[in-house]
Formats: sequence, C-alpha cells, structure tokens
Amino acid sequence: MRIVFIDNLLVPNGDLAHLDAHPHLGLISLASVVRSHDHDPILVDPKYLLKTGRLRWSPSLYLDIATSVATLCPDVVGFTTLGCSFIFSLKVARYLKILLPNVRIIAGGPHATILGSTLLSKFAEFDVIVRHEAEEVIVSVIESLCRMSFDGIPGVVWRKDGKIIENIGKPTISDLDTLPAPAYDLYPIADAGLERLRVEAGRGCPFSCTFCSTAEFFGRQYRLKSAGKLCREMESISDNYGFKAFSLTHDLFTVNKKKVAEFCSAVRSSGYSWGCSARIDCVDADLLRTMKEAGCNAIYFGIETGSERLQVISQKKLDLDLLFPILDEATGLGILPTVSFITGYPEEKGSDQDQTLDKISECVLRYGDAIIPQLHMLTPEPGTELYRKYGGDVEYDGFQTDFNAVAIEDDDLEVIRNNPDVFVTYFYYPTSISRERTKFCVQLVWILLQFGTVAFAHLVYLFGGTLSRLVEALWLRAIATASIRANLNDVREADVISLMQAEFGEGHYATSLVRFCAATSKLRRTGRSPALSESKGAAPLGGDTLELAANIVLVEKCHDPDKLLKRIAENPARRLDDMDISVADLAVCVPGSGKGKVEIMHIDATWFQILKLLRSQRSLEEIKDIVRNEGSGASMNGFLDGLVDLERRGVLVSEDKSSGVVLRSNGKVEKAVITP
Repeated sequence: MRIVFIDNLLVPNGDLAHLDAHPHLGLISLASVVRSHDHDPILVDPKYLLKTGRLRWSPSLYLDIATSVATLCPDVVGFTTLGCSFIFSLKVARYLKILLPNVRIIAGGPHATILGSTLLSKFAEFDVIVRHEAEEVIVSVIESLCRMSFDGIPGVVWRKDGKIIENIGKPTISDLDTLPAPAYDLYPIADAGLERLRVEAGRGCPFSCTFCSTAEFFGRQYRLKSAGKLCREMESISDNYGFKAFSLTHDLFTVNKKKVAEFCSAVRSSGYSWGCSARIDCVDADLLRTMKEAGCNAIYFGIETGSERLQVISQKKLDLDLLFPILDEATGLGILPTVSFITGYPEEKGSDQDQTLDKISECVLRYGDAIIPQLHMLTPEPGTELYRKYGGDVEYDGFQTDFNAVAIEDDDLEVIRNNPDVFVTYFYYPTSISRERTKFCVQLVWILLQFGTVAFAHLVYLFGGTLSRLVEALWLRAIATASIRANLNDVREADVISLMQAEFGEGHYATSLVRFCAATSKLRRTGRSPALSESKGAAPLGGDTLELAANIVLVEKCHDPDKLLKRIAENPARRLDDMDISVADLAVCVPGSGKGKVEIMHIDATWFQILKLLRSQRSLEEIKDIVRNEGSGASMNGFLDGLVDLERRGVLVSEDKSSGVVLRSNGKVEKAVITP
C-alpha cells in the first residue's frame, strides 16, 4: 500500500523566510517501519515546498496541497497533528476526501492523541486516530483499513456502527534501540538549506509542568537511545549528507547524566557539533565540561518564569538561584544557551511578570551576545493540568502568536472560534494583568531583543536599569497616545519609534538609536541584497521605471549610528545626552553576504526626498518632471548622473515595463513580471 505522510504547516509570525523545513522525526520513523513491511511511504512537507518555491502561498494553499497529494495516488494518508496547526490538517484532509473519496485518512501525533474522540466526533474527514507512539501498531492499523475493524490494536480510536470506540492502551516504545533507522532518505535534505540536522535522542519527560503536554503524548517514562545507536545514526547522516552539526531532539536530554556521559565518550572523537535541551537543575559544571569536550555548542534551557511563586504553581520547580551559575559555566565554555521564558499564566500577577522581565534583562546585561533570550506568550494546551483547571474560562481575541498557524481561507477563523476545545491554542487564559498589557509586553520585548544587545542594554539603563520599568514606561506612554493605542494588538517597529519620540523627543539620540535599530533589525530578518558598491559593466537606467530596492530602508534625521553605537558600547550604562554627533539622513542596506552586518549611506536632504518618492515605482519621465519643476537643465544632467550612480550601487531597481523584466545594476534579468 502507498502511504503518504503529511507534516504540519506552521509559519512563524506569518514570515515564509523563517519556515522550519526539517524532516519530521516521528514521520521518518513511521515511514521506516512501514517500508520494512513492504509498504510504500512518501513524505510531504508543506514547509519545504513553500520554502523552496515548489508551492505558492495563496488562498488556495490547502486545495493545492491536497491536489498534489492526490496525484501521488495514495491508499492511505497520515497526518501528524499539533494544536497550533490543526486547521491545516483539517482543511487539507477535507479537500482530499473530495478529491479521493475512498482514501483512508489517519491522524496521529500529540493533538490527535489527546483529542482523539473529539476529532472523530466533529470531523468526518478523519477515519482513524492512532494515539501515542505508533511504530509498533502502525502496520496493523494500515492493514486493517480495508475492513475498518481495529479490535485489539491498542491506542486506536475508530468508528464502529456509528459509535466511537477508544481502544485501551498507550503504545510506547520502551527500548528506542529496537526501532529501525529513520528514513532520512525520503526527505529532500540536500535541497532544504539546513545548517544542522535534527536527530531524535530520546522520548519521555518525568516532570509535571502544568502548562506542558509532552508527558501526555510520550508518557513520563524517560528514555534515551544508547550511545552506540545515536552515534551510528549521526555517522550515517554525516556519510550520506555531509552533516557535521546536529540538534539532538529530546525535551530533557540531560536527565540521566550517566547516559549523557556515555554518549559524550562515544561521540567525542567524531568532530561533530551538537545542541540539546535541558533543565538548569539537570546539568552541572562537570557535565557541561564533558558535553563541551564532546562537541556540544548550544543548549536550550526552558526557564519559563522569573517568579519563584510561579515556579511552584506551574510545577516547573526550578531553583532560580542556579540560573546564573549554570549560565556562567556554559558561556565560559563557549556553549550558547537559549533561555526561554513565558508570560500569560492564568495565576500570573503583575509582580510575577515584572520578575520575568527583569530576569530577561539581567541575562542580557550579564552575558550580552553569549546567550539567546526569549519571551513567549503562553498558549493553552489540551491535555495539560492548566487546561483541566482553567479550560472552561479561556477567551478569544484573535491575537496571532508565533505558535499558531495563520489563517488562509476565509472561514478558518470561524472554524477556530466555533471549536475552542479543538483550537484552544488560539485562545488565552484571562489573568489579573490586562490582556492588552501582556500582548504589548511580549511584542515589545521581541522587538527590543532584535535591536541587539548593545542597544537593548542601553535602553534598559535609560529606563532605570530593568526591563520591567522600560515596558511599564512605554506601556503608559502607549495608552496615553491615541496613534499608538489603536495598534496595541499589533505592535511594530514604527510604534516603538513613535513611543521613543513621545518619551524623549524627535531630536534625542535615543530616538535615533531606536530608529536605526528598527531599520537594521528588519533588514537582517528579510534582507537579501547586493552590497552598496560600484558594479562594473552595469547598464545605466536600463529600464523606463525606477524604484527603491526592496533591501533599502531610509532612516531620517539619525545621529551617526557608527559613532553612536561605539559610544554606547564603551559604557551602556552612561547617558549621552550631551554628546556632539552629527545628524544625517541615511539609506541602510543588508549586504548579500549577510553575517548580520549592514551598510550605511549618508544621503543629502534633496536626494533623500527623491528616494522617499521612489519607495513606490515611478516612470523615468515622471521623475524628470519632478526635477524640472524644481530645477534647471544643468541640475537635470546632474540628477540623471545621480540616478545612474544609485542604480549601479544597488539602491535603485530599474524596470523595463515594455519587455516585462526587471534589471538589477549588473544588467542581468532579475525576475519576470506580468504586464497588462
């Protein structure tokens, strides 16, 4: 039988540039199992298809994917499901049932495990639910589809005579070494543009955090693959695909320090680098040193809250006094820690949120670029203790977090709102803190962290030395400012600039700092452009229209950023109100080489106004008319020379509307355009 396994689709912040196109570890494990029983598995990853341009983002995306799957002529389609992207699984399954009425559709993964009966009762698109770890039952399920009877197969949810049957049992793979090697060969790894590859290190979590559903799916039995098994998988990947860098996937890799030490001993001579996840109370100085010597260069630490009160309530139960000693050890060894925090707990008070914010800023002030800090919005998850206790109180306001799939079809949000038990991750727990304040806080902190640690640290110092004071000051400014108040659900860089203008004034260096950092952080996320430099052999004004290049951001009235950032870096805690630094208009660009750097051009006032006009496409004749109305024939010649120079430097894009092509400064065709 041909089984098509379909991965989830989640687009962080709706930005296709950040699609996570990795092989799904659960699916390549299942694919290996069914292939060993002479079935024909195929993997479909919508993230990879979008990232590589094989699929176009459009309102017909669900139908397009279903159509492409239908052309594979599957006998069975299997969806792995997450709450944050279940709308994708549901809609694609719906179209598949229209295109292929006789195809059998299975749902598995965390969401289907927790809500199996609910999904079958609400959505006829799914024929069978396979709960928990499916490797030992998937073949039996597939081979029973022809008669649609699953008696005796543990963990299966199915329909029988119009009733929903839940088979007892929680399939779990006790010895992960018994699993066949994952089917990485079924995934287009060579084309995915990955710097490191994920490898499943183990399963299961012995802890009981109230907000987490991991234990509900994998169980509390903590398991690691043996050192030999894990190293053989890494070696096979390295031999076949050339990877030397890996992410070891396990929520809590270091719980069993003895097994971790065995792995480190086995992998030490390989030359591989790798990262993992851990708790700060499940590592120590000796283990970190052993891990570093074996190639570990990154660790994800879920801290979750800076409040000792919430550590107890959420049953995370971390001793926060361990945080900085562990970070001292890790950063001292050259290991890059990610420290992740959450806000939005139903029991959270303002003081708890402030403690979390201040722990984030203390991390940044202590370690700078040697750590990666994060702040996320808590999303309700079915199957968690929090949801069992507060699920009846969840509310919906349409706020888009980075953990939820964006709506594609017109009725997506209606489906989500009408099924809170299925799509609860789109909802929120009310707290004593206003929802607007928490949304503002999460978005503002994300933006400030994108500014870089030097600017972040200085802004924190300007507002009294703690992140909570900075957030509070800008929050009060936001609710007092009508133009910002209207955007509180969607805070952008421009709003932060406006808040700083209101707080410090238009000409203050802090406003310049935020204006420049806002421009550069946006470019670093999206920029893909040539450097601002002369291009030999370019075709001057090779088209009949001009437009500012997409990678260029114009920054008005900015203190010289090189000098400004240099002065701040010398002492982030020192105010620079009396400094004498020139103010100019700038064009900022991200070079094609990337590396996080930007290039800066100082533009005189006249040309800056012209470039502002060219933010939208204008014909060359239209541009000439603007100049004629303001200057002479002599200035026209100088103006045209200036346009040619800016085009050659990659600041302007010239388009030939008659031929329908865009010419970059090198004179080559950049892309085709559709003309009337």
